Amino acid sequence: MQGGQWRPWLAYAYTGADPTKAHKYEVTVTGSRLRASVDGVSYIDYTDPNAIKGTGVGVTNSLSKGDIDSVVIQTH
Repeated sequence: MQGGQWRPWLAYAYTGADPTKAHKYEVTVTGSRLRASVDGVSYIDYTDPNAIKGTGVGVTNSLSKGDIDSVVIQTH
C-alpha cells in the first residue's frame, strides 16, 4: 500500500512456498529500504525512491488457505 492505494508494482516476489506447511517470514524496513525473506532465503531487497514517512504494519494472506499465527514487531 502506498498513500492508501494498492501498488503491486513497487516490489513483489513469487516464493513457491508450500501453503500447507509452516514458514518463517521476515521483513526488515530501514528508512526507505525493505528486505523480505522466507525461511532464511532473501526474495526482496527494494529501496522505494518515493517512500512515505510514517509507520504501519499489515499482514495478509491471499489466494491460499492458511493461518497467520504469530506476528512479532521489533523496533530499534
